[in-house]
Amino acid sequence: MSDGVEARDNEEKPVTRFSRGRLSRGRGLRKTTGCLTCRKRHVKCDEVKPVCGGCNRTNNVCHYDNKKSKTRVTQSSTRDRVENATPLQAEAEVSEDIGSTFDQLNNEVSALMTEPQAQNLSQENQHTVTTISNTTPCPHRDNYSMLDPEVNTPTDNNILNRVADFHFTHAIANLNNRGAPSTTSSNHNVENATARWVGLLFQDAVMQNEGLWNMNFEAEGFNIFGNSVAHSPVDSPELNEQCDLDRAANSPENPYLSERHPVLGQDQILEKRSWISESPIAILTHEHIAFETFVKHISEWMDLFDPNKSFAIHVPHLAVHNVGLMNAILALSVRYMSLNPSMKSMHKFAPNDALQYYYKTLHYIQQAMQYDTYKTSLELVATSLIISTYEMLDGSSKDWERHLHGVFWIQRSQVIHGDSKGLRQAVWWAWLCQDVFAAYLEKRKPFTFWRPTRNLDELSPHELAARAVYYFAQVVGYCAFEEVEAGKRDVLPRIARGTALRESLQLWRRHLTVEFKALPLMPPAQKEVFEPLWIHPPAFGVAMQLFHASNILLSLHCPILGDLRMYSNLRKSLNESIRAICGIAMALDDFASSLICSQCLFIAGLPLESPEQRCFVLGLLDRCRQRAGWPIRSLSDKLMNTWRSMD
Repeated sequence: MSDGVEARDNEEKPVTRFSRGRLSRGRGLRKTTGCLTCRKRHVKCDEVKPVCGGCNRTNNVCHYDNKKSKTRVTQSSTRDRVENATPLQAEAEVSEDIGSTFDQLNNEVSALMTEPQAQNLSQENQHTVTTISNTTPCPHRDNYSMLDPEVNTPTDNNILNRVADFHFTHAIANLNNRGAPSTTSSNHNVENATARWVGLLFQDAVMQNEGLWNMNFEAEGFNIFGNSVAHSPVDSPELNEQCDLDRAANSPENPYLSERHPVLGQDQILEKRSWISESPIAILTHEHIAFETFVKHISEWMDLFDPNKSFAIHVPHLAVHNVGLMNAILALSVRYMSLNPSMKSMHKFAPNDALQYYYKTLHYIQQAMQYDTYKTSLELVATSLIISTYEMLDGSSKDWERHLHGVFWIQRSQVIHGDSKGLRQAVWWAWLCQDVFAAYLEKRKPFTFWRPTRNLDELSPHELAARAVYYFAQVVGYCAFEEVEAGKRDVLPRIARGTALRESLQLWRRHLTVEFKALPLMPPAQKEVFEPLWIHPPAFGVAMQLFHASNILLSLHCPILGDLRMYSNLRKSLNESIRAICGIAMALDDFASSLICSQCLFIAGLPLESPEQRCFVLGLLDRCRQRAGWPIRSLSDKLMNTWRSMD
């Protein structure tokens, strides 16, 4: 009996554990004190106040943040509550934390600016805090991971990102100035995704460290209508309103036209007039040149796989009644023309001329974000893609990648994909062409995870051509760095995945129509390294290039389990794809296909060993670059560096 009692007592006593007095590695070892300047420079701070020793030696401004630890705990607890909350509960939780962090953000931003800029920002910030505290809760940048389970970015403590957060919050404050936000989760996601993209735009403006801070939009007479005529309709308001109601009630059944006339309530129709100009927007003479360059030239990039030519036909008509879209077009066109001085034009543009239109676009979006009808409009969707193309021309791969991700947020929140019909579908395919290019160069997965629902035998020839971009995106994802590393640990699933992709490509090839076959072509005057192949229209030729580029990437990245015969067959397949890509490139001489053609040529050149073939591929790459005026960094140089590393 006593033994049982003694055993029970031993069970109830807590086990005593001894340690050597070390702090946990997870917490307590990293210092969170010190001045902001030393922490930004990643140097040790002696914490002497009011000016520490490091700042005294370097003559830097020394500033301490006494609320840092408290703010960090608050943000952490808020993030935990947000992850387990509904969208509306998450808004309320995060909005409680916004006001407490504005003082800290003011001080950090001021340390990066000149004194006049800091004073202006302080006044603007005070107004924004008042606006937010007196309105309904607004979303914050940290809770956007709820929109996409694949995107779960931790809080970034970089000061430039926090500067963007301030402008993002300022834009959100404008959303709340007109009515209560929508209570549906879809509208909540649309609002969050669009606002997050706006945050990226303002972060870029801060990184420029000029321009936006010094522009006086009011002095230039800038308004979201486009001109003063739009303030007062030229016809009777009652008559215009009735016409709008009749048009909305009789929405076209054609899916390509129904998106232009969505069914709107009377309040929405009146609200839409607040950001649309009823009369055409007046632009200057040199702006006409830039606008015409976009319509007749640059839009061909985006319309390569769109038989309706939406960016050349539909988007310009939207732009003449929308200031934001018009300025985005002008920014892209002026930037492109400044990078290509050889273009024939009566006006020569400098590289910085595009910045004023870029900043005007940001200003317009910030003002128009208060209208729900704008956040789901065709104008905003087109503007987002054009700004992404602007970043593509700018030459910074990281900035371009961030904007491609921003367009992805907007598209997913509005359920835009490759079968959306109309302009939204055209925007999606143009975005995917950009995304796969950037993803391959950065060795990452494309952002899209859409899966087509229609079978290949349901597609038209133009839709079959566009589907080649989709399969190429799948192969690029297969070749991403993380997938390659995972395949090294487990080879068999990677081989199975590669085999499945090959079968999908071959199934696509079996469904091709006669339009994808080569047409007769006059033989060249002298023998060439490769035989030219003429496939018309160019989009179909590019689709065949993408098919063969996908086969090359699979051959280079898929492990082989077989004998010498399998290796020989693989080598024959590689040579066939290389000849096809180079032969099609020899016959392509248009501007629209040059971008994707150059990427396929780059992939075709990777396994080449013959000096003659290498030199010929470099010549084809240079021809594509001359036609397109892009990329800024030559793919020829990148390909030669790859060859040097192989040799």
